[in-house]
Amino acid sequence: MSQARERLLRLLERLRDVAPQPPGLHYRLMWDFVLRHGTWYEPRAYPPNLPDGRIKQCFGNSIMLSAARGYRYIEGFALMPEPFNSYLPMHHAWNADAFGALIDSTWNNEGIAYLGVEFSVERADDATWNGDASVLNDFRRGFPLFRDLWQGEDWGRAWPANDRVRLVREGKIEEAYRLMTAELTFAPMTASSHPQSPSATSKF
Repeated sequence: MSQARERLLRLLERLRDVAPQPPGLHYRLMWDFVLRHGTWYEPRAYPPNLPDGRIKQCFGNSIMLSAARGYRYIEGFALMPEPFNSYLPMHHAWNADAFGALIDSTWNNEGIAYLGVEFSVERADDATWNGDASVLNDFRRGFPLFRDLWQGEDWGRAWPANDRVRLVREGKIEEAYRLMTAELTFAPMTASSHPQSPSATSKF
């Protein structure tokens, strides 16, 4: 195991060990879940034919790239190289291609260690828009992911219907952005409401 992976592993173990065990949940929150079920993703050069995502919008970037190009959606933890928080595990999202190769449009594959779990883009979209959070940190809805022991993604599960993912999959990117903008305009806003929605200037 590389030094970077070893460092990320030890840091996550420390966070898990001090995390509470909430009643009714099978996991000590996201650190425990990723340690039990995460897969390592090897850093590599960022493919030059892919778009650059917007900084600090990893969840939105990864959802959009997954819907637009069919890549896998991954959520977990990663480490940035020194001097950028190399000793702080970052809750992060990225993609992987059909062969499991890393695609991090937010950091351009510049992380030094990645450990994450694959989820459906529908689950990720639901957590972001209906939970105003992310899959692993869906705190507003009481961490639904952690209520049962994880058996792997249920690819046949029906999620609340939405036009955002459908439009992106059909290649109607601008239409999807207009819909998202309208939803943000007319939805009740909170201090953290959907901060991960990519800008309409992103190219997928």
